[in-house]
Amino acid sequence: MDINDVKNIVAYNASSIPVLFEMCRIAKIAETVNDMVEWRPDNSQISPGFLIEVLVVTIMHRRQPLWKIEEYWRKQKLEYMLEGSDITVEQLNDDAFAR
Repeated sequence: MDINDVKNIVAYNASSIPVLFEMCRIAKIAETVNDMVEWRPDNSQISPGFLIEVLVVTIMHRRQPLWKIEEYWRKQKLEYMLEGSDITVEQLNDDAFAR
């Protein structure tokens, strides 16, 4: 890394969010939900299991009330944690959870 590249570094405070997501993965929440729920990709591009993981992390991160979740996750810079996946923060809207 060149010393001039330091200007391009962006820092953000993810607080406990990565740890909470990892705990959900260890507990296999998404796998369990996806095995129990019929998922129709034409209805939602995101699996119900991942949506439940997001909801669990949202609750454990003390987000109240549970609406405008997309706006909340945009402020938390979730897009950095979603890099490399087909999921965008815009897809984590209230309609996706309602479906």
